[in-house]
Amino acid sequence: SGICYFGGPWLPQFYVGACSDYFTSLEYPIQILEIKERRERLVDTMLSLAPKEASLFSADGREDLEARLNDLQELKSKGRPLYKKWFKQKSNGEQRQMSVPQTELDSLLRQDVLPIIMRAQIHSSAHGGENGYSVKSSLQKHLPIGTAFTFDLASAFENTHFQYVFDFYYTLIKDLKSGRDSEATLDCAGFLTTLSTVRYKNGFVDALPQGSPISVHLFNRLFYPLDKIIGDKAQKKGIKYTRWIDDIILSAREDNRGNPKFNSFSVEAVIASQKQRNFERVMALQQFHER
Repeated sequence: SGICYFGGPWLPQFYVGACSDYFTSLEYPIQILEIKERRERLVDTMLSLAPKEASLFSADGREDLEARLNDLQELKSKGRPLYKKWFKQKSNGEQRQMSVPQTELDSLLRQDVLPIIMRAQIHSSAHGGENGYSVKSSLQKHLPIGTAFTFDLASAFENTHFQYVFDFYYTLIKDLKSGRDSEATLDCAGFLTTLSTVRYKNGFVDALPQGSPISVHLFNRLFYPLDKIIGDKAQKKGIKYTRWIDDIILSAREDNRGNPKFNSFSVEAVIASQKQRNFERVMALQQFHER
């Protein structure tokens, strides 16, 4: 069974007020594309965040980005959802919601959003979905093994709801463009959060979708603060730590069963010191997302 790590005080939420300000300023999530001044500011911000080698940074970058945003608007005007959804049965009999972006959104995510995400810091122990790693090469990091402890994070993407995603983008934009005005940061973080999350059938808020080309990379980088805490604690105890998306492995060279030093390593205790989540203000945004 997995650990429901986002069900308690595991990750702090720093920008609940800013997130609320963005979403309540619009009648529907992508309305920002119809507001001339805010759209121009959004395009300027996205262009400035793109790495130099990305297509956004080319001479035609603005024109290409504008064209993809127009395609997104047309999708909305036709009354089509941003994501196609269906359910897939897992090996244990449970149903998993799959959410795959429409062609217009998929193009925007791959060409314009992913290069921005990839600029964020990632922990050396986060291997799943990243270039240069396979399941085999990740497991080989633990050899030789005397003792191992493994578990998975329950409903990892579904529990990574839009407030965590907003905080990730808001922090990233502030870090990359420290001189950028707060309105530009707010609009860009809010817009990217809208594109990066989806409503789950039985959920109250939007969260990372299963089936998006950016979800794994975003999750790996959003998880960096916890990777660092766990990794640092593990290293002090001589324990190896790796994470393959939502699967965590802790191992030691020696057979440490019964060794208090190994058994005292508590993932819950490591993260429980983080700030408690502000559920009430997050849930106050539910009405907007149900529009």
